[in-house]
Amino acid sequence: MFCITVGCSVACGCSLNPPLQINIVPIDSNDRAAKPSNCLLPILRSEPIGTDYQKIAIVEGWGPPDQKNEILDDVRQKACTAGADALLVVSSQTQADGRLETMDLPSTTSDNDAGNSNRSQEFQESLMPRIGQPGHPGFYIDAVAIVFRNGRVGDRRSP
Repeated sequence: MFCITVGCSVACGCSLNPPLQINIVPIDSNDRAAKPSNCLLPILRSEPIGTDYQKIAIVEGWGPPDQKNEILDDVRQKACTAGADALLVVSSQTQADGRLETMDLPSTTSDNDAGNSNRSQEFQESLMPRIGQPGHPGFYIDAVAIVFRNGRVGDRRSP
């Protein structure tokens, strides 16, 4: 396949925005079946009071700041496929500036001698914050998929 380097096309797999990154890590056993990825899943901003629940997975999402809604939707979909009853948002933040101070490192390889250019670039990359760390550009959300043991939020059922 031939791609023109002047412009990007969808056929070449080019994208103006980096892909969204959604991760899910089980933290407790769950015998619930997966729900459809488009299930109606409440998003909670604080822990439910008076409701017995179990945290079953950590769900994290990251992407460009202008795609907050898409990131939240993808995080919600992952929680649905884990069988969750709700998604508890632990934290979310937008970080707009990912630039780092280079501590006077050369800005180009021409400023450097040939033997040190790769080491300088590797060192600069090692300083770059990882996803979710302060200074990494983008929108980050950290959430927990939960299941209710005795009914849903707001139910007044006794155990």
